[in-house]
Amino acid sequence: MSGKPTALAITVTGNGVINSSKHRLDDKELRRYEKLTQETLKERIEQYIHKIQKANVDPVGFGLRFQAKSWSNNSKWDIWKEAYPTIKTLIKVKLKLNNTELIQ
Repeated sequence: MSGKPTALAITVTGNGVINSSKHRLDDKELRRYEKLTQETLKERIEQYIHKIQKANVDPVGFGLRFQAKSWSNNSKWDIWKEAYPTIKTLIKVKLKLNNTELIQ
């Protein structure tokens, strides 16, 4: 890598079921529920990442992963530490809901 890192790419994948709801849910609407869940999760992850960047802390370990890939180059580590608080985040969430598991 030459220069400042430009983005932090995060991909979250998962499978699941909906096992409780305040409203009646229809299995035919699973794709819509997936989309809503993905959007909500993406928004929450973005908020969390922004919060930890603002505090300049890294409880997730993004810096450790970066450092592991460029362990022999201290200047790259210094560039990372400078870039981290404002680096752009690219977040992808891919969820697959299998069913609602709700008793009708």
